[in-house]
Amino acid sequence: MRLKRTTRFFLYVLTAAMISTALARAVPLSDDYSDQQKSAAMSVERARHHINTLGERCISHDNSDYTLRFLLHLTAIDNMDVTLPTDKILATLPPALKEQLAQQLRHEVDPLEGNVAICGSFKADLRQGRLDYAYTNPEQSKILRDIFSADETMRIAKRDQDIKAGCLKNRYNNGARAFDETLGQCECMLKAIKHGASDPQIDSWLASLDKTPPWWAEVVTDIMQCQ
Repeated sequence: MRLKRTTRFFLYVLTAAMISTALARAVPLSDDYSDQQKSAAMSVERARHHINTLGERCISHDNSDYTLRFLLHLTAIDNMDVTLPTDKILATLPPALKEQLAQQLRHEVDPLEGNVAICGSFKADLRQGRLDYAYTNPEQSKILRDIFSADETMRIAKRDQDIKAGCLKNRYNNGARAFDETLGQCECMLKAIKHGASDPQIDSWLASLDKTPPWWAEVVTDIMQCQ
């Protein structure tokens, strides 16, 4: 299917409007983590488990709450500069620490505590960014972000998910409410971009979204199939 030049340009402008700017490049660190870094990762994992558990409980209580699904996913993407290093550190924990953390997670008290009104304040906290780890775990977040900022693979992973987040926000603000369908469309768009452009090309594009990149013409047809 051939598209008119004006249509291709419109789709480019629309997609570019969804995307946040890329993060700075960096170099990787080793996998030899300090006790302080391990402790920070375990603390964030407990916080993440609490958020995810409460989110699941609230969704099970009101399965029609589509906004909560969007907010949970977007918050998870926002927090990736903390959770990506957390995951990397947790994978290196010795068995004793892994078991200690597992026990703590297993014995967490029901976050809903029989009070469904908590879900309303939980959603408000997500919307206002009060469940970002920079807010809930500031000291641990700083430690983990230092690792993130020195790891190119993590930067690219979050950059890609930021693109998807921009798509989700744009579609939600324009009336999309079916989370699974919208997520699939945005993942399709990201896949098309990743297939049609290299990481340096994507970085260059994100640094100047007002300019249409040469590779866009090859990507736009695939993006059209995501609608």
